[in-house]
Amino acid sequence: MNHVTLQNLRKLSPAVDLAILIDPEGAILASSPEIDEGNPLGEIAAPMLTALAGLAERTTRELGRGLLQEFILRGPAGHVVARDLGDGRILAIVARPSAQLGLLLDDIDAAADTLTRSAA
Repeated sequence: MNHVTLQNLRKLSPAVDLAILIDPEGAILASSPEIDEGNPLGEIAAPMLTALAGLAERTTRELGRGLLQEFILRGPAGHVVARDLGDGRILAIVARPSAQLGLLLDDIDAAADTLTRSAA
């Protein structure tokens, strides 16, 4: 189910190069495309996103902004968006700069809702 949800997210947002679901310890639960050895994006994505999420969570808490919901990184080569699903899992995407961020966030919301419901 998780893999199908990530595939559907990429179909809705074709500018997404990688959609990944990560557990609280940084292990990959599902990804689209599937991550295999030799895929440099996939090999570095999970540990980096886990570290970033931990830092973002601590920052929001220390600054009195509550629990982390999502963070967005934008650079000249594209976007990284990560959403905390509330149970320690992280849904993250890596998208090209052509992605329309507002529409992308809507698609991520829908995928996050599906992943949260399927885990219950």
